[in-house]
Amino acid sequence: MRERYKENDFDVAQIPDEWKKAELKLQLEWSLCYQQRKDIETCKIISDPEEENHIILIRPEVFNNLDLYRIDVFHELCHAKLSEVVSPAFSTLYFKKEYGKLDGEAKKEFQRMAQMLYLAWAHVDIWVNDLRHENWPELTRQDIESFRKNVEKLSVGNFPEILGNLQTIIGIAINKAETNRHFSHSKKKPKPLNMNFLDRKTMDLINKLAKYYETLPKLKMEESEDIAMLENSVQKVVNIFGFSIKPTLTREDKRSVWSFEK
Repeated sequence: MRERYKENDFDVAQIPDEWKKAELKLQLEWSLCYQQRKDIETCKIISDPEEENHIILIRPEVFNNLDLYRIDVFHELCHAKLSEVVSPAFSTLYFKKEYGKLDGEAKKEFQRMAQMLYLAWAHVDIWVNDLRHENWPELTRQDIESFRKNVEKLSVGNFPEILGNLQTIIGIAINKAETNRHFSHSKKKPKPLNMNFLDRKTMDLINKLAKYYETLPKLKMEESEDIAMLENSVQKVVNIFGFSIKPTLTREDKRSVWSFEK
């Protein structure tokens, strides 16, 4: 593994040993760079197949509670592994270069479609967490229970703008799907999230998404098959949401990139 720990005055000494051990356990081979960023929620990864490197963006607060955020950091490291073994399409959304030349209304329309694609693509976390579960199964339970508690706090505090947005809905659906995906036969199944605070329409959407997410096939760890599975699954989720786009994956340079059928 080629490590490149720099950017934004990130001190190598700040990198916890457990992160380095996780990198070694996953046998990551590309260069890896951590950057501190205040404009992201927790952690985010960008994987570049041309440069063969990963940049993991991390909020500074992560270092104040390493135990809590281990879940998120290890999740990003599993994104990195899938990027190397399968495709960076499981880590980063890349688009055809022609979209970078748009301006005006055409650019706004592309941005609107790109946001819908992001929401329909978000279930890649199911596959990422499958890999994390194989290596650190204890983090799966912690992740599910931590998410449930956070959502329940929001429901008590009455934050409809957060609870009703699509990213939260997707998160709840993934949480429910992973509970069944990993603990369906467990005697100590995590406590399910109480969704009584949601309206019927929202609950129906969550249940429909969760049912689909739960049944996603395991990755074959073979690029052509898994890319086809990714494209097909994204299109199915687009239909569940009722989005007016049809995203497809194609090859451009060394990357699998997204485009929208007209």
